[in-house]
Amino acid sequence: MYILQSNRQTFYCGITNCLLRRWNEHKRGKSKYCKLYGAKAIVYLEWFDSYEEARQREKEIKRGGVRKNWLRLQNKLQYY
Repeated sequence: MYILQSNRQTFYCGITNCLLRRWNEHKRGKSKYCKLYGAKAIVYLEWFDSYEEARQREKEIKRGGVRKNWLRLQNKLQYY
């Protein structure tokens, strides 16, 4: 599961089994989101053993709003 920041300072949450391939697709505008907003950086990453676990986490992040959850994750990471 990853969170991507766009050129317009918006955030996208997704899952993949090959981050490098997916990043290149985002950079080339192969997704609707990045075609509209561009891809600046992958700002957060979590690894999972199964697709189901990753999908569950992606839904959890998207449910509350990706930007809001990214800010929460950032605050948690500052304490580590």
